[in-house]
Amino acid sequence: MSSIPVRLLAAALPVALALLILDVQARRVLPESPLRSHGAPAFVLLVAWCAGLAAAIAVASSALGILAHRLPRLGSRGTPIALALGGMLFAATLLDTARWTFTGPQARGDALGTWGPIVALGAAAVAGGLLAALARSAELRSRRRHPLAAWVVGGLFGLSAFALAWVDRTVYVGLYDRIHRALEFVATILALGAITLMLGPVTRGSAVRRAFVWCAASLSLAFLVAMTLAPIARRGIERDLRHVGGDRALVGRTIARMKELEAFFRGDAGELGLAKARIDELLERYDVPSATRDPRWDEPFREPKGVAEVAARFRDEERRPSIVVFYVDTLRADVAFDPDVMPNLAEFARSGLKFERAYTAGSDTLSALPAILGGHYDLRRVDDPDPEEETPADAPTRAPPPKTSRGRPTILEVARAQGVPTTLFIGESAWEFLDKLLPSFRFDEVERVRDYEKAGVWGYGAEEATSDAIVTRALDQMHARKEAGPFFSWLFQFDVHNWRELDARFIASTAQRFGMEDDGTRAFRYRVAARSVDASFGRLLDGLRALELEDEVVVLFLSDHGEALGRNDFWVHSIFLWESLVHVPLVLRAPGLPAGVVVTDQVGVVDVAPTLARYLHPAPSMVGYHGEDLVTYATPGRPPRRLPLLMTSVNERQLSRVAMIDGKYKLILRTDWGDPQLYDLAAPDPDDAEVAARQPKETTERMGVLLRSPVFINAYDDAKALEAADRTK
Repeated sequence: MSSIPVRLLAAALPVALALLILDVQARRVLPESPLRSHGAPAFVLLVAWCAGLAAAIAVASSALGILAHRLPRLGSRGTPIALALGGMLFAATLLDTARWTFTGPQARGDALGTWGPIVALGAAAVAGGLLAALARSAELRSRRRHPLAAWVVGGLFGLSAFALAWVDRTVYVGLYDRIHRALEFVATILALGAITLMLGPVTRGSAVRRAFVWCAASLSLAFLVAMTLAPIARRGIERDLRHVGGDRALVGRTIARMKELEAFFRGDAGELGLAKARIDELLERYDVPSATRDPRWDEPFREPKGVAEVAARFRDEERRPSIVVFYVDTLRADVAFDPDVMPNLAEFARSGLKFERAYTAGSDTLSALPAILGGHYDLRRVDDPDPEEETPADAPTRAPPPKTSRGRPTILEVARAQGVPTTLFIGESAWEFLDKLLPSFRFDEVERVRDYEKAGVWGYGAEEATSDAIVTRALDQMHARKEAGPFFSWLFQFDVHNWRELDARFIASTAQRFGMEDDGTRAFRYRVAARSVDASFGRLLDGLRALELEDEVVVLFLSDHGEALGRNDFWVHSIFLWESLVHVPLVLRAPGLPAGVVVTDQVGVVDVAPTLARYLHPAPSMVGYHGEDLVTYATPGRPPRRLPLLMTSVNERQLSRVAMIDGKYKLILRTDWGDPQLYDLAAPDPDDAEVAARQPKETTERMGVLLRSPVFINAYDDAKALEAADRTK
């Protein structure tokens, strides 16, 4: 029978093959030569990764064995060694995940935040120790001519590994990298253990099979040594697998972790050093001399004289209107513009400007809302440390709230300066989130509607619908202020965001009320939530008409981002920049604007602030805006946009992707690793039409623009600031 370390290394080959099959099954797009351009390099990479884990387990086991020899009182040393080894492996694998899981905004500082990580790690250590002891017992029985024990326990380990891989593949798709890491590590360790146990009976009594296992172990070790000690081999693998950067799955995540380890052993500051190295590599690759901002982004916003004059005729400078923003969190454009789901919005769109190709600035609220408020993309997430200010030893090095203004007023500050009272109507759970993480979202008054039980919300959303209550409160206030002059009301609708958490009775009654038949898909709940919000929007429009305010109010309907709803098994938002996440509804109705105008030009939520500023102020400063006045799209002969649309996505509050839309294409770049992805927006499904390899000139030209844009420059500045903050600790 071959030794356990040899069998562990040999097991790296079949485990890597299984991981490769899972990766290919999860991947939407493969190269034209999948075996040569993906399969072969990916297999080498995964074998090296599994062999590294196997070698680490073998070394740890040997070290514990040496320690046990020096502690003779341990008696039978094998079982304590197994318990210790399994406990250490599982606890180390879950350390970062446990600490992160129990230190969220709701848990920090309470008993759960204090004891949660300890309990979780203790449970992981016990489970790992018991599994290791079980494996040792099966191994001993197998050596005593009872091979069935090894097969049974190995089979249980294999099934457990498959179950964890399935959860990783279908439940936490793209969401939390720490959870992915923990699930993948534990699944891989269990799979290695399963193959190692089963190889014991197979090799007993057969020199040929033992030789085969030794050859497999030697090959795994050779791949590991090559990937560890030969930079040329690593660079070759990275070059061959650059296409996985847009849709990482297992192989892409393995490369990213390999690069993190490489940066760590170089002495860089972990993820921070990796981020800065990535940025420097991109600047060199695309011949951009330095991370300097293109001056176009700082030029003042001015329309051609003729366009500005025509647009001014749509506004009555003598009568300043009130403004109502109907903001629906997490609403996709295709669902919003489906008249069967949102008929009131469809009718409303016929009374104003409907922007069919509107894009958000990010696939989560904290990335999109600041651009809506400020009208620009300068959203730094980390400030450079003040050299004169002493940094506490325990100060956080990551500041998730974006810095929105940089001295430029938000649309709320413009209203305040003009003496227009601002009121926010919002669900309690959404307000608690934004109050902590977005300081610029400040109103004169906040009307909060309870949407959860007393225990609070610790998770994705709340269970009680609030759309009707929000509209009722808003109409009551408008009635009271009708004669007092212009007002600014922001109705923050959170029910669509909460489509998964909304009470099942509410979903059933709403579906019955509007005659919506359950099609058996999870997305049915989403459409029901959207239909409910649309009914509330209809109530708002009826209320404005009843108050005789219809011709006195600017009404803006928009969303901040969409929802994946099962694309590539991803159901929520953030992380990616698919059309379902960044293409949003945007409709504007205002006194004097022509009705029934459908705009097919690309616009962005970044255009909201300069548009509303001109309704609040007779001649506001347009300096600093990256967006444009949406009213000008109702004028004939309007020139193309002066600047491209930009967007970002985050993963665990770290910048994940930056992107640019300019005409026919959407360019997406991962901030950590991978080739840029160029998508044809004219295709039936743009996210399946990746054309970077066929359009190298278009890709390179757009990369030159993106690398000098605010979103990339800010990512570069953030990497430097985080690195500087680490040095001050």
